[in-house]
Amino acid sequence: MVDFQQPNDRRVDTLKTNDAMRKRKKVPRKPGRGLMHWHMAARKKKPLSPPFPSISKDELKLHNKEDDMWMALHGLVYDITLFQEYHPGGEAILLKAAGRDATLLFQKYHAWVNIEGLLANFVVGSFKG
Repeated sequence: MVDFQQPNDRRVDTLKTNDAMRKRKKVPRKPGRGLMHWHMAARKKKPLSPPFPSISKDELKLHNKEDDMWMALHGLVYDITLFQEYHPGGEAILLKAAGRDATLLFQKYHAWVNIEGLLANFVVGSFKG
């Protein structure tokens, strides 16, 4: 016999909840640092027009600090320096992936996120790693 959850049942269906989602921790953000505020701030930056310059793995590695943070995602390199204070997971987790190709890590925790829409104005080049 199959045990189906009732509509008011508060049990967690662990078969549908993946490990990565259970381990995610949100970090409190300062007032005015929500996703809506990020979109308003991001619109102020003029985007880079294609063709994008090529960014090597060695060049990407140089941008791994809080005040100069780049990350490669899905073949593009983004300057995420300003995004840090808006990231729900906090600055520290972004710093761990700064200066490298973080596509696999991003897919693990944010597969549903439209990164191109979120960071379109912050592309600095194409990743040639």
